[in-house]
Amino acid sequence: MDVVHVGLSLYRERFIASLPPSRRASADFTRPVFTATGFYLCAKKHKLKVDKNKLIELSGTSEDEFSSVSTSMKDLCHDVFGVSTEKKDPKSVKVNRGN
Repeated sequence: MDVVHVGLSLYRERFIASLPPSRRASADFTRPVFTATGFYLCAKKHKLKVDKNKLIELSGTSEDEFSSVSTSMKDLCHDVFGVSTEKKDPKSVKVNRGN
């Protein structure tokens, strides 16, 4: 759970820094969707199974908002929340065509 708190703190700092000064004071991270999304992304990164729909329900948010917060967290804090996808570059994959 500690990694979730660290990730949320980093996200908060980076998100606020990206806002214009006039909007920084009104940024609100107290809503459960932020904690739920941070928890979900950390669990995914560590290859743990989590019921995303149940988290969405428990945090009282919509799937769209959860997805939006998730994208924002991954963009701003890829070092903490990013999940590497193991897709290979099609150009680097050698294909044996039976020549």
